[in-house]
Amino acid sequence: SGCSIDSSVKFIRELENQFQTSLLDRGKMLFEAGGRLIEIPFNELENKIEASAISGEDFYFNNSITRLNELQSWKLKVKDSWIAVRMKTKIVQTIK
Repeated sequence: SGCSIDSSVKFIRELENQFQTSLLDRGKMLFEAGGRLIEIPFNELENKIEASAISGEDFYFNNSITRLNELQSWKLKVKDSWIAVRMKTKIVQTIK
């Protein structure tokens, strides 16, 4: 219902304020690497992988999910996400 969506968005906005990030901006990608949250604009992803700023063992927060049942795949290892398919060679090289 509309009320539950409103409360969910409110909760996400509170998280955004608490962690000073944007969870709903799909142009920015959020990773957990070395115990820290790292926000990377999509257009910088390839450079960050090449620079080993993130690796296949780090976590990616999949903010493209749109359904509640997808929430279980919200936090994934980079190597298990769509990023690995797109950047397979580069990620495999950083894992070694």
